[in-house]
Amino acid sequence: MAANFFKVGNYRKAGRIYQKVNGFYNFGDVQNNFQKEEGEEFEKTLTEIKNMKVTLFANLVVCKVKQNEWNSVLLVTDQIMEMDPKHKKSLYYRAKSQKELEKFKDATETINSYLELYPEDADGKNLQIAIQKAWRHDQE
Repeated sequence: MAANFFKVGNYRKAGRIYQKVNGFYNFGDVQNNFQKEEGEEFEKTLTEIKNMKVTLFANLVVCKVKQNEWNSVLLVTDQIMEMDPKHKKSLYYRAKSQKELEKFKDATETINSYLELYPEDADGKNLQIAIQKAWRHDQE
């Protein structure tokens, strides 16, 4: 359902749905339902839940970017990075948000980490140049 709102450009509505689903995963009883379980099936279920959470959070990040809600992007990418520190989309949008918030030192560190993982990514290289230009301009 959220994807339908996203496709038509209603990022606020899509974001609200992603947040509600994420709230369920964060505050609901999803993991506790399996707390007494063990074994391969239990681990497989936890991995599936984590993967769903990462996907939902990543979709929420894109909604927040489309709305220029840079502080929210940082908060959500914090949560993604705890689950998947090398998540490509999260690292990229985190650096972009830090640039937009004029946190140039942080943006530089994030985009450098991104480019260490994804050295051939043209968008990452372009963002690195944009961060450097913005930082130089800010220092003038």
